[in-house]
Amino acid sequence: MDTPAPLPAPELKDEPSLLPSVLAGPAVFLWLWALPLAVLLLLNAQGYWLIEGNMDAVQRGKALMLGLAGAGDLLMGVALYVVTRTQSQRGESTLGRNPAWGLPAILVQVAYLGLVLSSMDEILPRSVTSWIYPPERLLFNQFAFAMLPLFLGILHLACARPAGAARGKSIAIHLGLAVGAPVLLYVFGVGFSVFERLGSAAVVIAVTVAVVLGLVMFVGIIRALMVGLRGLRGGRVMGQRVAILLFALGLPLGGLLLNRSIPFPVDFQAWEVYVLVVANAAILFFASFNHERRPRLSFNLLCATFPFSLYFFVVFLPYTPLSIFAVLAMGAGFLVLTPTLLFILHLYLLNQARHSPSIGGDQRRVIFTGLLCALILPGFFTVRGLADKAALNAALDYVYAPRIEGDGLSYPGSRGNLRRALSNHRAYKDGIYYPFLSDYYGWLVFDNLVLPDGKLARL
Repeated sequence: MDTPAPLPAPELKDEPSLLPSVLAGPAVFLWLWALPLAVLLLLNAQGYWLIEGNMDAVQRGKALMLGLAGAGDLLMGVALYVVTRTQSQRGESTLGRNPAWGLPAILVQVAYLGLVLSSMDEILPRSVTSWIYPPERLLFNQFAFAMLPLFLGILHLACARPAGAARGKSIAIHLGLAVGAPVLLYVFGVGFSVFERLGSAAVVIAVTVAVVLGLVMFVGIIRALMVGLRGLRGGRVMGQRVAILLFALGLPLGGLLLNRSIPFPVDFQAWEVYVLVVANAAILFFASFNHERRPRLSFNLLCATFPFSLYFFVVFLPYTPLSIFAVLAMGAGFLVLTPTLLFILHLYLLNQARHSPSIGGDQRRVIFTGLLCALILPGFFTVRGLADKAALNAALDYVYAPRIEGDGLSYPGSRGNLRRALSNHRAYKDGIYYPFLSDYYGWLVFDNLVLPDGKLARL
């Protein structure tokens, strides 16, 4: 009797990466690594120019060392771009599938930020920290821009391989990691007395454990979100709308309510912020309903509010290493990660609309139109700032340099714009600071100067 032929071995399906294609190509090392580090080097050079006259030889040497470390960081990003682009041209690239590509970004940024924390007190002269260049500004700049390539590394680590298990099981496992990491950190803190006898080595151990567990929590949350978004493909819009309701409306409003009692990282209690949260969520809902029927309109509307999601992502990203401690201090500490989750969801919907089969037309024209829409919010902020500047300058001329013409004096500016400019100027003097926006507004409207209290009160 003939023995039956063995069944052919099943072919292993090479599933695509969980990363969207826009984040899985070599160019991502330029946009999310080299470019942020180039901006950071320029900001550090500007800060050095401001305080260089107050620095001694040791402080100049430390500043030079930090600058060289930043330049090396930037060159590492460029080198990875060259390597991955060469592999891609040869058809050998594993970028987007191999999680090892995320490790250089994580390790290099952790080393750079560790250098910043260890040398900050030795760089800034005491005479400038209270009025010219506060240490908070130095720290925020380093973390805001160095965390972008670190976030890229975490994305590659979390999303390189597709989910092997069932979607629900995979989400549960990674959410378990996200919750378990703070629990393990708490257990470690309770038993930390065992390591205290090691002296300075105990500090290194504590920092290492906190960093590793923080990365595990972050990777678990992002992995769970990306697996969930992958499962929403193929017309499963109900889950997508639940995600929008949670990450674009519920958690941001919850964070704003918490911000009323805990103004961290700054006080965001402005009515415009609440309006933009609701408007952004409404546009994400609209895109969910219309990404097949009206993909180009959905794409342009998503581009119009993308600067809002991007801004809060960049503002909160420097504080994500503290999120694991915030979870221990209060369960609502996960709200620190809300801007990151919103940013990923917004990117997912943008990518979905751009790749819709019914979007039609030239892709370059679609992207160009999207870029124009993305300039609406920054353009509105700039135009309103210029109107405030004109009203303030007209008020200064009206009060301190009047010119009598015709029937006498009349204030030519807008009282509403003047009222807003004076309110913002008072807040600027009182140190109420919105990262990036306050610096830009202060340069645009006030020329980085402040009015004396007497003149401000008279105006």
